[in-house]
Parts: sequence; C-alpha cells; structure tokens
Amino acid sequence: MHKLYLRLLMLLLLLSFQVAGIVGPAAQAMDLDYLRYLDPDLVTEGDLYDRAILLEDNYQAHHCVNGIIWQGRYADAADDAPTQYGTGGDSAIFTGFYLAGAVYRFVTTKATQDLDAVLEAARGLHILTHISGTPGVIARCAFPAAEPELWRYPASWQDRIDRGFIYESPAGIPDIGNPSMSYPAMIYYTRATRDQLTGILYGIGIGLAELDPAHYSGETAAAVQEVRDMLQAVIRSLWRRLTATGFMIIDHTGRTGTSAFLVTGLLKVQLLAVYRAALEQREGTGAAACKRIDRMYRCAFIRTFSLNDGDISALFNRRSLLDGYFSYNLRFARSFTVHLLEHDPRRKATVADYMEKHLWRYVQNHRNTHFSFLYAAATGDASRMDEALRSLRELSLKPLRDWSSPLHGIDFYPPRFVLLYGDVSDYVVPVHLRKPTEYFIWQKSPFDTGTGELDTEGLHAATGLDFILPYWMGRYYGFIGAPG
Repeated sequence: MHKLYLRLLMLLLLLSFQVAGIVGPAAQAMDLDYLRYLDPDLVTEGDLYDRAILLEDNYQAHHCVNGIIWQGRYADAADDAPTQYGTGGDSAIFTGFYLAGAVYRFVTTKATQDLDAVLEAARGLHILTHISGTPGVIARCAFPAAEPELWRYPASWQDRIDRGFIYESPAGIPDIGNPSMSYPAMIYYTRATRDQLTGILYGIGIGLAELDPAHYSGETAAAVQEVRDMLQAVIRSLWRRLTATGFMIIDHTGRTGTSAFLVTGLLKVQLLAVYRAALEQREGTGAAACKRIDRMYRCAFIRTFSLNDGDISALFNRRSLLDGYFSYNLRFARSFTVHLLEHDPRRKATVADYMEKHLWRYVQNHRNTHFSFLYAAATGDASRMDEALRSLRELSLKPLRDWSSPLHGIDFYPPRFVLLYGDVSDYVVPVHLRKPTEYFIWQKSPFDTGTGELDTEGLHAATGLDFILPYWMGRYYGFIGAPG
C-alpha cells in the first residue's frame, strides 16, 4: 500500500509539473530514467481527460498556425516554451488527422470553442489546397511570408528551395472564412504525395460523416453548415484538379518530385467515397452528378477489393513491418474512411474484412491505440481494447519535449521471423519509452527506442496529436469513459 501511494504521488507530481511547465529541459535532459518507473495503471479517466485538455491548449498555443499543424521548436534548450517552428513536411497529412480529432471532440462535448477548432482546421485544409492559386494543388505546408524568422527561412529550407518546390503565393486568394478578405502572402512547399492526400481525405471524411447541421440549432447549426461548406469546397477542388491531371498529384507547375503521385487503388476509393458524400449532402442522391460518381465509386471499389478482398498490393502489406510501418497508418485511414461513408452493408463488410485480413492481423499485438480504435469502430471487435487503453495511458506520461528515450540504443526488435509471422507482444516497448516523434507516434514502429546520438537539448516539441485524436475518438465511440 505504501509503494502504491508513492507511485501515485509521483504520477500526480509529474502531471502537475507538466501542466505548470516546470519540468524543465535541464532536469529532463539530465535524467529521464524516472519514466521507467511510472505506473500507467494509476492513470485514471480523469487524468486522461486532463491530459487531453492540456495538450489541446498546448496545440493551440504552440503548434497551430492558420489552422495548419506545425511542430513547435525551442530556439534554445533553456527556453520555457517553443518560439519557432519545424519545417512542416507532414503538415498536410496531420492537419487532416487533427481535423478528425477536433470533429470527434466537438460531437462529444458540443462546446462552442471545440467547434471553433474544427472551423480553424477546415480553413487550414482550404489554405493548403488553394494557396498556390490553382485550386486542388496540395501544399505540404504553408506559413505567412511576413514572419520568415519563426520558420528559420530560408536557411532551414535551402534544400527545398534548391530543388524548386518552394513558392510564394499570389495575391488575392479569397479567405474561405471571410470571402471579402484574402489570405496573407504565404511561403508554401509542394512536392505532395499520396500520403498528404490520404490525411486530408481522412479529416474531410470524418467531418462529412459526423457533422450534420440538422442535429443542432441556431448559431451552432449555422457554424456546422459553414464547416461542411468548407470541406465540400476542398474536396471539390481536389476532385477537379485530380481529374484534370489524370489522377496524378502534381503542383501548379506540373512537377511532382516524387514517385508516390498516382491516385490508384484504395486511395482512389477513399477519394471517390469522400467526393460522393459531399455531392450527396450538397445535391442529393438523385442528382445526375451524384449518380455518375456513385457508378465510378462502385467500379473502383470492385477493382480494389476483387483480389482476396484487396488489390494486388495488399498481398505485400506484411512487408511493411520491415521498413514501412507508416504505411499501416495510411491504409487504416483510407479503409476506415471508406467504411464510415459506405451505405451498403455488404460493401461495409468487405472493407471490414479487408481491414482484418490485410492490416489488423499484422499489427494486432502492437498495442497501437489508433489502429485498435479504428478497427473496433469498423468491426465491433474490441478484444484488444484493454491493451489499447493501456497504451494511451502510457502516452499520457510522455514529456512534451522530445528528449531521447531512457531506453535509447537498446534493441527491442523481435527476430525477423517473429516480426513477420509471430506474436510480438513481449517485444513491444511502452509508448512513453519509445523514440519520440513530433507528429504521430502510432505511425512509428512499436519496437523503436532510437539510435544514434542522444538528444540532450529537446529542441523539438510533440504536437500532442497522437493523444488528442485517439482520446476523442475513444470518447465518441465509448471506448473511454468520461471523467468521473
């Protein structure tokens, strides 16, 4: 009992220090070993809620610019708060993921300030798909040209500049939040890939599926409709651009800079599912355009799921365990979007079967909270929920700054055969002891503690998205209880 009390006291002190911002870089960099002795079983539903609030406040203060997610960065290790930003290579993906989390939060709380965050993220996606002046061209990130020093521009962007994928926006692009105004001049980076499109579609899909102005009244209903109008504008611009380019993701100058630019397979089904949903909401299912897109969707669905309930690439999904773990994050987002927006029970069952055969079977022992919640929401299989919740409790113990793990350099990877075909449960590293990541720890290997030089400065800050999204998704689906 005495040990339990001491552990609980340690946990409460840690959480209070993090909230107050007094767990400083010097103390953390000197010794992170305390993380190894924290007990995630002592984290309550109230603690999870407090953590979600803390991280949302931190996100809005340090990681959100014009509705776009950025990695906060400390100019100096002794600073108390981030005063700069990272280079935002994955901002487009994870602005979409943040939008999904913000939607789940609002539909759970019904709070006005939470709807404001949804509006802001929807506007961020509109910026990323319109700031080039050619609607539908995807910018990976964009920041106000008037504040280059905050982004360490141009020095930290020189490689992108040299490769020719950095541009300044033209004047007069209307601000979707206030059409009488224009967006400020922005520096933006293109070279977008299938990954960026996946995240944007994931966020839009969750928004279109879960936000219905008919469920609200007065100003709230009007604001929900405004969000839907924004998301519909984004998906229309993406659809028109992609059809004009033969479903290739290229920028306004016709360049790609990557081999991952073809919109095919499951990604194309995701695109069609989201666009179909937008058309249905805007024009009704009887409209000619909606019927045409529905036919295209059903043909693409059949092609994609014709081979063992997945296209031929799905037969090689297991190999992603070796060197492409992030791919599971993308495939789960794509398939869940399709499942959520699908009307036909048989097609929904086909998607759920694909998720089980080609995704879940490979990662079910990884204690990946995001994957577990997506799979349970789509299939009703909550058999791994205890492990998923434990991982979220572990994540709640993680420092906000990205110092190296106290297990840094220790190899936890299972033998190759076990990794590919066995039960890896005994090799999974507790989430708060894994290699830190600024965006989304659930897209990283669960066995990675980090290698190379130790980070003793902690200049990068976690966005908190990897907690915010699964927490509010879990609350919405009833996987996590409300604070008592």
